[in-house]
Amino acid sequence: MRQTEGSVVCPECGRLVAIDAPECPHCGRWRPGFYGLAPAIQRLFGPLEVTQVLMWACVLLYAASLALDPAGAMRNSSRGFLGILSPGGKALYQLGMTGGYALEMGAWFTIFSATFLHGSLLHIFFNMMWLRSIGPLVEDLLGPARFFTLFSVAGAAGFALSNFASGTPTIGASGAIFGLLAAGVVLGRHHGGSWGEQISQQAMMWAGLIFVWGLLSPSTNNWAHGGGFIAGWLLTQFYLRRPQRTEGAIDQLIALILGVLSVGAVLISFWRISSQLWFR
Repeated sequence: MRQTEGSVVCPECGRLVAIDAPECPHCGRWRPGFYGLAPAIQRLFGPLEVTQVLMWACVLLYAASLALDPAGAMRNSSRGFLGILSPGGKALYQLGMTGGYALEMGAWFTIFSATFLHGSLLHIFFNMMWLRSIGPLVEDLLGPARFFTLFSVAGAAGFALSNFASGTPTIGASGAIFGLLAAGVVLGRHHGGSWGEQISQQAMMWAGLIFVWGLLSPSTNNWAHGGGFIAGWLLTQFYLRRPQRTEGAIDQLIALILGVLSVGAVLISFWRISSQLWFR
């Protein structure tokens, strides 16, 4: 399973490097052979993007939220077109919705899990559409670890601001997506030229359109959108000012910690709600 000699294609620049190279000599990516496990992972899963992993996580948790309370989903679906396949409140709290009860009971960690939850079929459809549109570009420009960190930090920052400003129950990946749009604006301007200008303008246009739509929709969490955009802008500026432009061991460690926090937030929320420690 683990390859100890030979070469592997660097996932960052696409060039051949030694399987045990500590970093890619062409682009500087840390451990491109992933300790000899990269070829086996590629054979099993193919060139799996972090964007795809995030989308699958959102879809699976959405399906789980419907399965945990099918009666609640049916009741919500009867409220009209916008409520089609809307999970019940208890199911969403079980999986890590932030604000409301979670805020009252000090479950701060739900700012990491709420990004992966969605409140209706239309909600997840549009968020996944936006994620699929902007995610691969930002992932390619920043690298997978920094991309995941940006997504997680922007989502968490948006919900932290929302909890501070209103405290209402909230979920959804749109705050994190606003962080990706901010990254698109910053990266496009940094790249320059006609390509960079086009990317920057398109990302800003998408952010403006979604924000205006949020102002017209009373159920949209504009605090999370604003917080996610600011966090994404600042973090991308920080990445561009670092001497090491390609991601390294520290970046991958931070992404791993944030991934564990997100999974842990879901598991702890499920245990606390299911055991009725703070849900009544």
